[in-house]
Amino acid sequence: MGIACAALTAAATLQPWPSPPVVDDALPIPVSPPLLATAFALLSLAGFLGRRYGWLGRWTGVVATVGGSMGAVLPSLSVIVVLTDAGIAVSIWPPLAVGVGVTSGVIGIVDWAELRVDELLDRLDTLLVASIVAVTAVIATGVFDALVGSITTALLVVDRGFADAVSGQLAAAAGFVTVTVVYLYWRERGIESIDIRWLDTRELLYCLGGFIGLLLVLLLSAELLAGLGVPPSPSGVIEGDLDPPPELFLAVLLISALLVGPAEELLFRSVIQRSLYSSFTRTSSVVLSSVLYAAIYLPAYATAPFSVALAGLALAFTLSLVLAVTYARTDNVLVPALIHGAFNAFQYAVLYVAVIYEVGLG
Repeated sequence: MGIACAALTAAATLQPWPSPPVVDDALPIPVSPPLLATAFALLSLAGFLGRRYGWLGRWTGVVATVGGSMGAVLPSLSVIVVLTDAGIAVSIWPPLAVGVGVTSGVIGIVDWAELRVDELLDRLDTLLVASIVAVTAVIATGVFDALVGSITTALLVVDRGFADAVSGQLAAAAGFVTVTVVYLYWRERGIESIDIRWLDTRELLYCLGGFIGLLLVLLLSAELLAGLGVPPSPSGVIEGDLDPPPELFLAVLLISALLVGPAEELLFRSVIQRSLYSSFTRTSSVVLSSVLYAAIYLPAYATAPFSVALAGLALAFTLSLVLAVTYARTDNVLVPALIHGAFNAFQYAVLYVAVIYEVGLG
């Protein structure tokens, strides 16, 4: 299957791709992106053939198969980003190269791990359940948003934007907590199985280090995006409201810090990440739970430019990695919950100060 996927990736890169001047301007590399993708796809194909006939060992094989696959994906993805942001139609071949290239990369990892069929099926089943739980949380949030939105609009004597922001935060917390409780009772574990306890000195240090880590990720990502010319993704609170009242940030700060952040960690660490431990290593569980965490933000970027969506999802993934590592090292969900809550509070406090002192939010 790896041979077939690598060959299909190479075939997709050999088809005629749209190549307007905007691609050459945005990607100043010595060779064209399709040619570069073809070279890496052929490397991946050679790696799979080498593994098939015993010419390559596990480590040399994974370098060729996975490295070649990712090398074919990146130029293809770059072309899609450039064309999409420029409003130019993308043919079927670059997305096909990305999809099949990612598939061949996954097959290369499976080959390197030398998984048996039953082991592979067990891991896929665990990952599928974790994915369903994450998707269910998104759906539950939408349902609660519709219910809570009408209530907050009726009870709060404020403008509609204020009510929507508050209801969105409350709905997110309610959705994640509800799915967590339902899952725990479905698995016959009960809420008493939640791994939460008072913090010791070591865990307090992890809280401090994790919070600093999130701030560094946020600052470095802002500098990187500014250097690349990618506009920052708008805050969900100020989206559609160019002149938000300061009280809005204070209200959302409290809800996000005390309810939303901890609720997200309760689901993604104590449920999803912990469930992945049964079939994956802790390192793999950290990465996979972070991928699922980033994936729940896909609806928020449905209408955003591709580069903005990619940057936002990458940031969510990286932030989640920090939180997932603190949980993996402490086995205490209170640690990432406190870090996440403090981080949310910090962001909205910055927005509040920016509005009070009329500092630009962009």
